[in-house]
Formats: sequence, structure tokens, C-alpha cells
Amino acid sequence: MEATMRHLPLLPDPQSLSCDGIRLHSEWIELCLRSASRDSCCPQCKRASFRVHSFYQRRLADLPWQGVPLRICWRSRRFFCDNPLCSQRIFAERRPEVAEAYARKTSRLAKIHCAIGLTCGGEPGARLAERLAMPISPDSLLRTIRRTPLPPSPTPRVLGVDDWAFRRGQRYGTILCDLERHRAVELLPERSSKAFAGWLRKHPGVEIVSRDRGDYYIKGATEGAPLAIQVTDRWHLLKNLREALIRAADRHVVNVQAAAHTVATRRVPLK
Repeated sequence: MEATMRHLPLLPDPQSLSCDGIRLHSEWIELCLRSASRDSCCPQCKRASFRVHSFYQRRLADLPWQGVPLRICWRSRRFFCDNPLCSQRIFAERRPEVAEAYARKTSRLAKIHCAIGLTCGGEPGARLAERLAMPISPDSLLRTIRRTPLPPSPTPRVLGVDDWAFRRGQRYGTILCDLERHRAVELLPERSSKAFAGWLRKHPGVEIVSRDRGDYYIKGATEGAPLAIQVTDRWHLLKNLREALIRAADRHVVNVQAAAHTVATRRVPLK
């Protein structure tokens, strides 16, 4: 039992927090916590301080207990910074393993909300979070998704490039995709050969560039990655084939109409 409790702690961070009491309310559980450590580091100079200036209550939402929402009342502290060279005189203790600065929920609850938002989106994610006793609004879920940093990705070997619309018909940018991993790599703010060539110079290693027939992407790939092989993507290849067939049919429209009439009037014998 002790080993299980050690690996599944009920507190956000059992090493830096201690529990003073639990209060039961009609719709939620309130957990009263205080900091267990004696000191805290100044966020400006990173020097540890032991002199407490004052206390204040910080309220955080946390993971539910058996389907019941949990709220944390954390008795946090403010410290004096004794470093004479530091411009920060008073600072509040920060425990990023518990919660980020100015956050109103714990870091572990923020990770769960981020996973729900990335999987379900805004409205469906909010409905799911409500059922899991972790309520959050759809707008907050979308803001969480926007604040989430993208995972680092290596330079793609096969790069796909095409334009995309910030606002259709008015402003366009460039989207770059890793065609082997099937994921977007970068969104460039403009549709130009200079921006595309600059990105390629900063990310050497592209061997194949799949592009459309736009002159800016041809010029950008030639300048930014002169050794890369340039190919036409599948969609534009089929588009070129369709346009070639239409031009061929237009040149022989009389013969096409005659062939269509012959096929329509020909009697097919029954087998």
C-alpha cells in the first residue's frame, strides 16, 4: 500500500507541499496545503532566500478525486531577495511542478486539459471534461491549444510546399510539410521565393522538394536548396493531365462529337 501511494501521490508535488487539512463541500473537495521547503529562489537572480515577507492564499483547480472536483487552497509565501545587486526586492515563491505563475490550475490538470483539447477540440472537449469532473470552457481549451509549443522535428528529407490562405482572396502564406512523416513543419507568413529560400538555407538536408507550378517556389527551391530534386506533387500532376486532355479534346471537338454520336447510336449485340 505504501509503494502504491508513493507512485500515485494525491498531492500535486508531495516533496514541496504538505497537507494541513481537507474540507468537504457539497459539490467539491478543498485541500489546504502549504509549502514544505524553507527557502525559495528569486526568479530574477536565482539566489535562494529564507526571509519571508508575507503570506497569501492561492486557489487552484486540480485533478478530481473519484469524480468529485478538487480545489486547492495553497498558503503561499512572499520572500525578500537579499541580493543587493538584484532589482527584485520581493518575490512570490514559484513551484512550476505544482502550477505555473499566475495560473489558476495545477500543472498536471493543465496537461490533461491540453490532451483533451488536442484530441477533441473546443466544444466536444469541454463536454468531455465536464463529464470527467474537470470543467473548462471551450474558449479556454482553444487558448490552451494555441499556447502549447510544437514538438521539435528534424529537417524533412522530402519536403512538400504549397500556398495557404490566411484570408482567402486577400492574404496568402506558405505551408511546408514533411511528406514522410505526414505532418506540417512550418507556416511562412508570405508566399514568396525569398521566404522559401531563406527557410531552406536555415534547414539544410532537404533532398526532394514537392511543389506546384508557381514560379516563386521553383525559384525559392533553386536558390535555397540547389542540390535538391524538384518534383510535381500528385494533385498538380493530375491537374496537368486533366488540362492537357481538355486542350486535346477542344482541338478535335468535331471528331469527339462524331465519336460520341457513333457510340450512342451503335447497337450493342446481346451475348
